[in-house]
Amino acid sequence: MKLTTRLSDAITFRNKQKVFLLFIILLLEIILFFILGQLYCEARKKMFSERVESAFKEVLLQQLQEDYFEGYFYTSERKQRLKEYPDTVYITDGNGKHGYYLDKEKSRKNITFDPRLRFLHSTYLSKHPLVVGALYEKWQQHLKRQSLSGTFALQLLVSDKDENITDSVYPDTFLLENCIPEFEITAGYRCEVEAKVFFYFSFFTLMGVRGFIYGFIYWLCVVAINIVLLFGNRGQKNVVAPTSVHVYHIDQDIMFDANLRKLVFGKEEIQIPPQTAILLKHFLDTPDYILKDEEIKRIFWSDKSNNDPRLHNAISRLRRVFENVPSIEVQRYENTGYQLQIRRHK
Repeated sequence: MKLTTRLSDAITFRNKQKVFLLFIILLLEIILFFILGQLYCEARKKMFSERVESAFKEVLLQQLQEDYFEGYFYTSERKQRLKEYPDTVYITDGNGKHGYYLDKEKSRKNITFDPRLRFLHSTYLSKHPLVVGALYEKWQQHLKRQSLSGTFALQLLVSDKDENITDSVYPDTFLLENCIPEFEITAGYRCEVEAKVFFYFSFFTLMGVRGFIYGFIYWLCVVAINIVLLFGNRGQKNVVAPTSVHVYHIDQDIMFDANLRKLVFGKEEIQIPPQTAILLKHFLDTPDYILKDEEIKRIFWSDKSNNDPRLHNAISRLRRVFENVPSIEVQRYENTGYQLQIRRHK
């Protein structure tokens, strides 16, 4: 089958293909960037959350040790963790023995697993109630020393011995509606203090300098790859002039420009003699690429006789053109003519 087209149409089609391919690649690069960015932000947020929680626990433990009796420090070094806490804990004071329901979920979030330390914390908290504003300020100073900046809020829920709950929030302008605490910590033997911590980090804080460097390097690589894909072939020689009218696209990487008498095979350019170029054009213009002997003679020597030697020479010159093109051959056809046989790539 003959494939004829103007070179400009072929170039336009290939450019459209290249632009479409670049668009798909760019789209995939953008999607990959957002996926990697999301994973990086999640990892950074988890790291920030762990550091913020660690800082708060350190401040709370320091607060629970302030102005307390000496035995507290000795006992605090003897840690014991129970696998299972009872449903009810009992505290005996001057008014007798009191039982308190122990919330297992709150117990799991306790700042210590040692029941003796929990009891000491309860004793301390009964004499030194936590003040949400003071605890918040100490916590912020600790965060500042660790270069952790963001929007923070602290909520304390304190239950007295009669299990009445007092709720306090700092800053008092912070709205709890539709807000989910990042983490919760309890303190005391019966978990009478519950601290809920809220915080928010901006995108720039989460990314950090390292994140922006990573992003810059990523897009630098993306731009470099796209430039190579777009202009990688521009430096090669344009082997077929755009002014050609009769351009035959013989196969994927084989083109013949009849006007310029050039055969393009991959990156190679073969200049064809005039008579051979005319003969090749006639082969490509005929069904099944078949020319009879008499047809070839009429093309070149219609007014002369005994042209068999000239015919054989013309075919030999055409065959030499395709010596380095293994997919094209000129074969004898039924002893009456010749056929241009093309084995196209599928």
